Amino acid sequence: MATRQDKRYMYGSLAPQIEPERFPKRRKNKRPVKRIDPRIVNKRNRELNFSAGYVVFLSICALMVCCSFLVLLKLKSDQINLKDEISSTKQAIIELKDDNDTHYDRILSSIDYNEIKRIAIDEYGMVYPNKDQIYNYNVEEDDCMNQYEDIPTK
Repeated sequence: MATRQDKRYMYGSLAPQIEPERFPKRRKNKRPVKRIDPRIVNKRNRELNFSAGYVVFLSICALMVCCSFLVLLKLKSDQINLKDEISSTKQAIIELKDDNDTHYDRILSSIDYNEIKRIAIDEYGMVYPNKDQIYNYNVEEDDCMNQYEDIPTK
């Protein structure tokens, strides 16, 4: 039990100055060195040391992985280039179709059907067919009719 003399009372706002020598110095925990069995050390060393054949095998595997990665990158870049080429070709096709449609419409609008009819009747002597010259055929199987003989006359 502590006596009254061991207790210190401090009145005021100052904290007591404690001398560092009074506290014991900390000791570093030194672990005792474990002695490892030499057989275990030899086994570890054998596991860490690679043979030359194994190193060559691993080097070849790493080289093959790098080469396959480079081939994959080349194929991917070729794919991207082909996609760009396809899109530019599609754009060119769209432009050509627009030009073709424009020319087709211009050609159709420039045809004068009345002039063609006049030339056919006046210069070539064409006439409209009579009712007895018209033959109607019924096609039941499909929409196509093949003519194998001349059309019979009455």
